[in-house]
Amino acid sequence: KKNEQTANTKYLDKVIAVKGLISEIDEATKNIIIDGKLTCQLNEINNLKINDAISVKGRFIGYDELLEEIKMDQITINK
Repeated sequence: KKNEQTANTKYLDKVIAVKGLISEIDEATKNIIIDGKLTCQLNEINNLKINDAISVKGRFIGYDELLEEIKMDQITINK
């Protein structure tokens, strides 16, 4: 958020791992939001609940300035 250009240069289209708490689940779109800031597109949302601790790995696809969200796709859940 502080420097979108630097973050995109460093992380855009790269695989990163993130840990946090699930703050929202959208079963229709198969998206979860971690810590109220990171939107993750999943293939399956089985057995996930709000406030669950989660560790995910996926491709960083950018920061949405309008929604103030960081976005990732191609997510796998680390166990």
